Amino acid sequence: MDQQISDDHESDHVRSGDHTVPRLHAWEADLAQFLDTAAQRGHRVRTVLDWDVDIWLEGAIPGGRVHTLPAVWRGGPLPYLDGAFDVVVIAHPHHAAEARRVATVAVVVAALPEDGDSDDLHLTWEWLADPTPVPSLSIIIPSYNTLGYVVTCLLALEATLPEGFVGEIIVVDDASTDDTASALAHFAQRNPMVKPLRNETNRGFPETCNHGAEHATGDLLYFLNADTIPQQGWLGPLLRTFDDPSIGAAGSALIYPDGSLQEAGCVVYRDGSAANIGRGIDPADPLMRFARDVDYCSGAALAIRRSLFEQLGGFDERYSPAYYEDTDLCMQVWQAGFRVRYQPDSVILHVEGSAHGTDVNVGGKRHQVTNGKKFAEKWAQELATHPVRPTPITRASWTEVLWRSRDGERRRRVLVCVPRLPDPDTESGAKRIWDLIDLLQADGWDVLLGLENAGGSLAVDEALRQRGVLVIPIKDPRFVPLLEAARCELALIAFWYLADELLPVLRSVTPETRVIVDSVDVHFVRKLRGALLEAEASPLPRAVSGSVGDELLREAATYVAADGVLTVSDWERDLLGVLLDRPGLATTVPDTEDLRATADDPAGRRGVVWVGNYNHPPNVEALQWLLAEVVPLLPAGFLMRHPLRVLGNQLALAGIETVPIGVELVGWVPDLTPEYAQARMAIAPLRHGAGTKRKVVAALASGTPMVVTPVACEGLSLIDGEQVLIADDAAAFAAAMVRLAEDDDLWRRLHEQGPARVLAGRSRSETASALRRAINGVLAAAPRPSIPEARPETRSHAARAEITVSPNPVRAWPERGVIRVRWSVPGDRCEVTVSVNGERETVFAGSCSGDSEAAWLRAGTAYHFRLRRADGERTVLAETTVVATADPEVPDGRDNLGHAAEDDVTASAADGRGWFKRLLGR
Repeated sequence: MDQQISDDHESDHVRSGDHTVPRLHAWEADLAQFLDTAAQRGHRVRTVLDWDVDIWLEGAIPGGRVHTLPAVWRGGPLPYLDGAFDVVVIAHPHHAAEARRVATVAVVVAALPEDGDSDDLHLTWEWLADPTPVPSLSIIIPSYNTLGYVVTCLLALEATLPEGFVGEIIVVDDASTDDTASALAHFAQRNPMVKPLRNETNRGFPETCNHGAEHATGDLLYFLNADTIPQQGWLGPLLRTFDDPSIGAAGSALIYPDGSLQEAGCVVYRDGSAANIGRGIDPADPLMRFARDVDYCSGAALAIRRSLFEQLGGFDERYSPAYYEDTDLCMQVWQAGFRVRYQPDSVILHVEGSAHGTDVNVGGKRHQVTNGKKFAEKWAQELATHPVRPTPITRASWTEVLWRSRDGERRRRVLVCVPRLPDPDTESGAKRIWDLIDLLQADGWDVLLGLENAGGSLAVDEALRQRGVLVIPIKDPRFVPLLEAARCELALIAFWYLADELLPVLRSVTPETRVIVDSVDVHFVRKLRGALLEAEASPLPRAVSGSVGDELLREAATYVAADGVLTVSDWERDLLGVLLDRPGLATTVPDTEDLRATADDPAGRRGVVWVGNYNHPPNVEALQWLLAEVVPLLPAGFLMRHPLRVLGNQLALAGIETVPIGVELVGWVPDLTPEYAQARMAIAPLRHGAGTKRKVVAALASGTPMVVTPVACEGLSLIDGEQVLIADDAAAFAAAMVRLAEDDDLWRRLHEQGPARVLAGRSRSETASALRRAINGVLAAAPRPSIPEARPETRSHAARAEITVSPNPVRAWPERGVIRVRWSVPGDRCEVTVSVNGERETVFAGSCSGDSEAAWLRAGTAYHFRLRRADGERTVLAETTVVATADPEVPDGRDNLGHAAEDDVTASAADGRGWFKRLLGR
């Protein structure tokens, strides 16, 4: 099926601050919508190859992975396997045949018109895969004397429904006395999907909606108020919600005309009263941006399976003329064994109260009170497990209902902190974090994901939020208040350096949270090995940089300060146990692997595969060593029979300028399975590094024999000649590659024995058990004794509170200042507030006694501190304003091990080692 889009360009660029960026053209929304459909057909995150179009697809396709050809490509066939990408976009039709080879879903031709008018771009696409059936949708709009609203709603639907929409729009006129009937007749004449119905008498909301449902033919029913305006892109996310067969009903995010949030799902309290979650706040607040189960969603924008709606008997008409019929219906959905889901990416503007106003004492709105009593009586038994209505309802109180279990028990919450969004297709560490999040959710944990660096793949962000993960940047001013409100039982922090920064914050804000550091690999082993290689390669004798030792101490101190550590191998677990004199501190939680095994016949297999992430120094050094020292030792013609394909993320960072004949610098590919299926062998020429090398496990798990260095197979207990070939210098490595290419019996032995060895203990269930064991051990252990803080002086409590400012020896976070503020208060408890922006924004509020301190300041920001007596009068005892600045006494961003709560506040950066020694009992 071929289709075509044609639209006008706007000017090529727009100004954005100090930068010039490509303008998103009108046709790009159509292309993005098309790619959404392509992603549904491909059943995976969409991958797009922009062959040579140069139309800024990276910015035009939010959420997609856009790739271009390798810089070293010399023309001819693309350096990709069949079906490497979902969609390939080309500028020249004569590339179509090659594009079809590497595309699985579609090929798009993007071409300028023949007249050379650069303001008009034509897109023509060809589907390569059979379409996945999309559920049909019946949109049901009840209307009573809402002529202006219903016309606006229908126009918005016409503007936002995609081409090829499968469904109908049923508008039920509830005996209106205005010109609604004639207006609907006009719409039906010009748009056959609009189907007007009319009640002879005014029947109210429940009966009118039921009347529309009786005439509906869609798989799904979507009840939509007349006073709504669907926003662009609302339909796709809503339909995809029902891909999960356990979802019975789902609701859109409702926003007010001023852009603030009206509803992110709703909660029903124990007394039968209800509340809109998130009412009045920013819709972009991370707390409201993730999909989740809710008690109910408003009937203003509520979708439900038609078969389920009919099974339940529709809206209960005891609630006529309006209010609580939607709450009751969703309670029935839960009772029937289905779930009700809030979908944040489907956004509907709603003019609340257009029909009945907002005053519950007058007009139709008064039925909200009487129907609330009916509802409470009907569901009294079920409501017993619902939360008690808080007074007042606040942002903090919403955290208690966002993850509430259906039996009323508080669900377990875990904070997972990572440097960036974990894109599982880019690097081993990211794939590990992705898998750990999946295992935690499967084990009943609700996940809050804190990001050190905002940004990253929109597709990954969307996928995580749709799985129910709350994603928030650590530097977001709402992060610390969220920690205080969520009170997570557990924090899992990836990489020691991030834990180094966050441990003081967690110990201060939520001291009850147990902290596990996932080492991913023990970094100081890799850094030390890399430094030794560099020193050995120098023509002059040289010592290893002292910074390596400093970093080792900081990393070790971070592990000791945590409640537990995860390692990927027993070798690293035992290393930390001996080095830190803490045998039980670390637990092995290996990576999981899910690659499919390849055929066991070496006949027809050709080529060598090397996979790496080239933002990682050991992989760059390995590739350079491979090309400079190993490849020249291979026999003539070897690479012609077995071309070396270099795969992996960010290959441009490797800095390879000269490429030997027979070597293909391919870069990232969306799926390694076909690569391993055709290759004769895989290699791992690593000369330094740490941890279990996932590239080795993945290749061996697929049944592809390997040649590796000793460092590459570390921690895997592999035997040379039995599961793998191990070589420790260039000559031996080249010889092993030749041997494996020529000896079929050796190939079959490694193919048979390799997978069994590396997959032992790495199944999903075994990894889940190891993770559960590590977590349970940390949670069951007695709280760690606190280390007394050394104070520079002893203060006597004065008659009034004091606020003092001193340099903060803790290393600054990125864009954060290093000023520490202490307050000394009288014996009675006091209240402290910290505000910014001329006191308009409160970043911290709580109680304190004795001496307390705060150290989460952002550089260049003026913070106002105010102490009040915690009594009825709340007398101001002290206040001051401080501008956070960088601390010149902390050189090069280094710190004193980064644990302010336990360290001497007067220590210099170099004195921090004393605390490390104290922890080890030295």
